[in-house]
Formats: sequence, structure tokens, C-alpha cells
Amino acid sequence: MAKRKKSRSRRAKVSSPRAYFRAKKGRGRSKAKATAGKLAGALGAIGYGFAREKTSMAIAPYTQWIPFGGISDEVGMFGVSMLAEKFGGRILMIGGVIKNAGKAGQLIELARVGQALATGGIGFGAMSGGSANGATASFR
Repeated sequence: MAKRKKSRSRRAKVSSPRAYFRAKKGRGRSKAKATAGKLAGALGAIGYGFAREKTSMAIAPYTQWIPFGGISDEVGMFGVSMLAEKFGGRILMIGGVIKNAGKAGQLIELARVGQALATGGIGFGAMSGGSANGATASFR
């Protein structure tokens, strides 16, 4: 008689007075799935880079009112990328790419803010590289 194959479902083990469940047997991830996930993230970053300039020009009338000096564009684009990540998954067929583009956009905009902080391109206060008494703030 052939040996029965064990199922992957949870079964109660009753060797002790109190029944408990065995852990479910997990499946290993294939390399193809891992590569597809990385490729989807890269496509999201490429999509964000493609749409950034047009989106930035479209929201420019609104970002001029944001009181963050030279980084108001980055702050506005960060908000747009947050919205893309939150609501992008609801669009059929390309929702995952839009969601990945939103995630990549947030990282890109935060990197641009960090670069502006390092170079003094903020445009207000002592962080702009100059102050009222002539002293300069150096981040290097």
C-alpha cells in the first residue's frame, strides 16, 4: 500500500492532553518572484522620474504659496507622491506601478530636501548660508 502524502493544512496534534496546532508548512519564494518585485520597484521609480517635471509644472501655482523657501516644490511633490501611494492602488491594471512610483517619489523628494539642507539652498533663515550678523552656517 502506498504511503499517504501529508497535507499542508493545519491539523490538531493530539499527543498531549491539550490539543494544539502544528505550524503551517511554508513555501519558499522563487527567484522569479523576487526579481519581479525588484523590477516593479524600478519601474515605479522610472515612472516617477518621467512624470515629475510635468506634475511639478502643474502644481507650481499652488506650491508658490507653501512657506518653505527654496524647497516648496519638493514639499508639494512629496504630498503628490503620498497621495499617489495611498490612492494609486485603486486604479485598475496599473495601480501597483503608481503605488510604487509614489513610494519612490517620497524617497526622491526627501533626498532632494536633504541635498538642499546640505548645500544651503533652503532660502530662509540661518539655513540659507547667511544671517543678519554676517555669520554663515556651514554644513560641511
